[in-house]
Amino acid sequence: MFARVLIINLLVAIAVAGATGRASSQIQTNATDIPPDAAITLNREGLIVTILADGRVLVEGQTFDFDISAIKSSLTREQVRSLISGFEQIGFFWLKDQYRDEADGCSSDGRVREVPIMQMTSLIMNGRSKSVTRYPAECLEPDGSPYPRSLVRLEQQVETVLNLHKR
Repeated sequence: MFARVLIINLLVAIAVAGATGRASSQIQTNATDIPPDAAITLNREGLIVTILADGRVLVEGQTFDFDISAIKSSLTREQVRSLISGFEQIGFFWLKDQYRDEADGCSSDGRVREVPIMQMTSLIMNGRSKSVTRYPAECLEPDGSPYPRSLVRLEQQVETVLNLHKR
């Protein structure tokens, strides 16, 4: 599954780079510009949703518990800008690659499952790419909420904008 997500992210990056013909070395976006290679991907329980710079939403999955008919097929430029801004605000490119146990900053109260539930969030922007994998049942804040809070809030924002809800 992990390899499949990496391949999808790579294909999205190649397609976007080919379509734009350029890649910028900037990290921050201009308040009015969306980097042409921007792509946000959420991988949730067998469902992979990618938002492209132009607002198109790509949905792929085999087995999942989401209402795919409700997922938006496109977003406005302002919605895409807002999501990219959220990634920048939490310093997404500087987050750890995974959040699973105490070594990753999680509370020791997390419970390890035989079949771990993982969520992956990825961003391609300005020629850079980053994926962060979270294990929400295993990696918790001391108060029992999912860790890290800033990433969880950002993921919830993306899910809300997409209208990504379980059945």
